[in-house]
Amino acid sequence: MKKQPTGLYVLLIILISMLTISCKSSESISIETIDKNITIEARIAAIDVYGNITLNVLKKHLIEENFDLNKKIVLQFSNGYLIESFITSSSHNIEYGICYTKATGEENPINIGIKEDNLAKIGTLKIGDIVKISQITII
Repeated sequence: MKKQPTGLYVLLIILISMLTISCKSSESISIETIDKNITIEARIAAIDVYGNITLNVLKKHLIEENFDLNKKIVLQFSNGYLIESFITSSSHNIEYGICYTKATGEENPINIGIKEDNLAKIGTLKIGDIVKISQITII
């Protein structure tokens, strides 16, 4: 007789599917929406214990390259991992599983993470990886 899934197992499946929906991977992002004229290249400078990454670019670099900080961006990592994100000044009001790019003061480095999950582990990212940040445009 087959054992029915437990409530914890079902909850785990729901959480995984929410993460997949909330933190879009390369399969769900249309390359045509990437504005190649508004792109900046960075490197992963640090990874904290929670899997959040710090880049070697500052918020002022995004502004200098004409990024609209109110529009979504695409992050293309050198290992092929691709995510869609939005720029925020705080991660406090972000829902579980949502990707975010935190850009505070103009002189502060950009931080990228997934609320309550490990971006570095999910994306198999490491210090020194190249990241292309591009603006998303609506077609």
